[in-house]
Amino acid sequence: MAYRQKSPKLQLPKNFHPKIGIVQAIFNKKITDQQCAAACTCLEKYNIKYDIIKVPGCFEIPYTLQQMARTRHTKYHGLVAIGCLIKGRTRHFEVIARAVSQAIMDLSIKHNLPIGFGIITAESAPQARTRINLGYEATYAVLATLINVSGLTPLSFWPSTFRGNGKGKGKGK
Repeated sequence: MAYRQKSPKLQLPKNFHPKIGIVQAIFNKKITDQQCAAACTCLEKYNIKYDIIKVPGCFEIPYTLQQMARTRHTKYHGLVAIGCLIKGRTRHFEVIARAVSQAIMDLSIKHNLPIGFGIITAESAPQARTRINLGYEATYAVLATLINVSGLTPLSFWPSTFRGNGKGKGKGK
């Protein structure tokens, strides 16, 4: 099992009440149910409201995220994609993994919205089960990003080189 650094507790600013949308693919349901439970644990830990929408598979995640992103000004401040792709005997795995990851990145940039990437790509089901916590990690990343970009509280646990200096150069000191 890969080493995972424990995420430090987020310091939520006052009046920080985002709502998060989660899209869960139900293909490989035993795994994605556990990922989704981990994502919910993260949100409940910080008392954050959320909705869950279930879709058949990972390929349907980007479309659903796009529909949710369109309502972001009235409903969602961040989104999380939960899914599991397990490699088979054909190239289908690679095609879907590449298309879905690119579409999610494009949606995040297009809609100026943090989208947590909680889609496991694994060689086998046992390997995928070792990555269940990706649901928590992707959700945590969305919350941390929302805090960081809100300008309310910098992420003090990130090295200053990641926080920038406020002048757009990316070199914080």
